[in-house]
Amino acid sequence: MAHYFDETVTTPSQPFTFDVTCLGHAFTFHSDHGVFAKDGLDFASRLLVEHAEIEANETVLDLGCGIGVMGLIIARAKAAQVTCSDVNDRAIALSKKNAEALDLPVHVLKSNGFEALPDSYDHIITNPPIRIGKPAMYALLEDAFQHLKPGGSLWVVMHKKHGVESFISHAKSWGSLETIVRKKGFKVLRLKHAVDDLTVM
Repeated sequence: MAHYFDETVTTPSQPFTFDVTCLGHAFTFHSDHGVFAKDGLDFASRLLVEHAEIEANETVLDLGCGIGVMGLIIARAKAAQVTCSDVNDRAIALSKKNAEALDLPVHVLKSNGFEALPDSYDHIITNPPIRIGKPAMYALLEDAFQHLKPGGSLWVVMHKKHGVESFISHAKSWGSLETIVRKKGFKVLRLKHAVDDLTVM
């Protein structure tokens, strides 16, 4: 069975569109089968987007972007400089199509984790791929934390049944960790990089 975190999608293509309203803006997204959150802005991702504290012109990475919904909303609503990345070929193609259709200057890059992402960012947002397994997910998120600029923030949304408390215990040694909001079993976490630390780049 193909998964949204696979590089190559074997699920037959059946393109469609859906509409989303978020942060005071309306969007139409192109989607397809075999990609993350193909049917719309899921509850967890919306919770993250609505509570991430991002300013205009700050650099943002949407890690594991799927079709680019979170990153494109932030690019439009917060005027941030956004990069979207995913390992899934179909997701990358759709992210590029959506950025072009919405006339948003978003960079879309195919990358397995940070293999093709040399930069550091003010913010990294992610609704992490739980199904890759806890060790791989923790490694990905720690790598993300190391790609923050000094003073930058890693924003993670996770449900209690997916081990958010375990992740908090694991990650609290990385830097300042704060629960921004909790709702329906989900928590939006902010892990902040120390201003005087040097990123591992």
